Amino acid sequence: MSDRPFKAGDGPGFLATSALSVALFFAAAWPLFFVEVPPFQDLFGHLATLEILGQPQHFSDFVPTGFFKTNSTLFALGTALRPLLSSKAFVKLFTLGILALNAWVLPRFVRFYSGSSAMVQASPLYGLLVLPWFVATGMLNFSLSSTLTLVLLMGLELQKEDAKVSRGLGLAALTAAIWYTHVFPLICTGVILLPWVVRQLHRRQLAQLVRTLMPLAIAVPMAAVSTLSHFGKGISGDAPAQKTVYDPVTTVIYDVWSRSFFTLGNGTTATLVPALCLVWLAFRKPRTDASSAAADRMFGPASGALLGIAYLATPAAAGGWAFFSVRFVPYLWFFVLTRLKTFETRPIRYFAYAAAAVASLGGSLDILKAEADVQQLAAARTATPGGAALLPMIFDRKGSAKNTWPLDSASALYVTDRQTTPFDLWAENASMPVLRTRKLPAELSRVGVNNFLNNAKSIHAFCERVRENFGTRADCETEFQRRWSTFWRVAGTEFTHILLFKPHLDVLATLPGAAQTLYANDGTFLVHLPATTSE
Repeated sequence: MSDRPFKAGDGPGFLATSALSVALFFAAAWPLFFVEVPPFQDLFGHLATLEILGQPQHFSDFVPTGFFKTNSTLFALGTALRPLLSSKAFVKLFTLGILALNAWVLPRFVRFYSGSSAMVQASPLYGLLVLPWFVATGMLNFSLSSTLTLVLLMGLELQKEDAKVSRGLGLAALTAAIWYTHVFPLICTGVILLPWVVRQLHRRQLAQLVRTLMPLAIAVPMAAVSTLSHFGKGISGDAPAQKTVYDPVTTVIYDVWSRSFFTLGNGTTATLVPALCLVWLAFRKPRTDASSAAADRMFGPASGALLGIAYLATPAAAGGWAFFSVRFVPYLWFFVLTRLKTFETRPIRYFAYAAAAVASLGGSLDILKAEADVQQLAAARTATPGGAALLPMIFDRKGSAKNTWPLDSASALYVTDRQTTPFDLWAENASMPVLRTRKLPAELSRVGVNNFLNNAKSIHAFCERVRENFGTRADCETEFQRRWSTFWRVAGTEFTHILLFKPHLDVLATLPGAAQTLYANDGTFLVHLPATTSE
């Protein structure tokens, strides 16, 4: 285990380390070369947003909110590159760029804190974090910002030992870029640095404290303002603040693994073995005591403990974040990477390597299966009139996936290819780069439609929900028909076409008699809905 920050010339050279990064990148990224758009949940909604920003003349119901705010990197860069790249090409390239950056930074981060031997020996294990759960959910700004904070932490360690003006300016620019990309990783960085700051204050080493943290001087107040905005007027629009929710203890424990290593589906179940092996390597007793230099690291044991407390104490959802506490999870694993030790028992090593290989292949196959699901949903594009007011009704939002929702907003492919009315892109939240200018009826909002589908996806499901809530199933079949008839009438006031994916036959039977089916194949239906007027 390394007791000091990495110095040039220690262990494998630049070419060898770079070759390791290239191998990790292709192990994670190869299936993305065979997909139209990476099937990563929220990424489709961001794709639709980019299409609106790139062709505003086709989407008069939306207005841009500007780019000078956190969580803007993907959208600002995609808009700037619009003359060169289509929205689909850009999001694919952006995703590959994040995987490349992860593959470049992670080995060097391990080498910096844990030494060259750990970097090489443990690479098949931490290499699974090149494509973690937050990438698989399409939260790319957060993922990019998290990786950039690893570079920031290494730079601050070096700045602590030998402060340089040039490095300080570079770190200041990097910190601003992190804030612009996503503010939450700066919160996590603050949690990591807090114990060291307290130690410096206790030792009255104010000069070193100021000299080291000066690069954060501008970004810290910006991060504070952005964070507070997520709990106040900054999430204005038609979207209410997230209800504060705490997960059960079992879910909190499970999510330490499932919100990092377990990505799309069951193909990555085997990642549990490498994850446990990384924890064992991090916390087993070292041969020698840690040196004073290692104990005084800015990212030390106290930081790991504080990250754990923050994860356990914060709610699962709050303010403007649907995923709040789990955003600390990547940093728990980053802490593990700072403490890795080399293998001594070969059978354990080879077993962990085999599990990592199985998980890597399984994760790649999960991506290809999700892509097949997306193409099935998007198959009605050729039958969709250009500019249609299209309401997507996705009855199966997961498809073959288990831990993400690849189909949740995949209807964005109709937006890019047929300029249909965008629907699943969170345009009710002012923190996003576009806002919907005209409020839809509550039952036709994104939340309203999903809730209705969950409650009335079939007669059996609807009657079971009625029995749970009212203790009776009397006339629930008639009520099911009435609810759907009302829904179709309201939908006809706003939408001309309905895309149904994996609907139950009970639902298809409720379609108005004047509805015209334009496409029907393999569970995907495109229906032209008769126009109605609101009562």
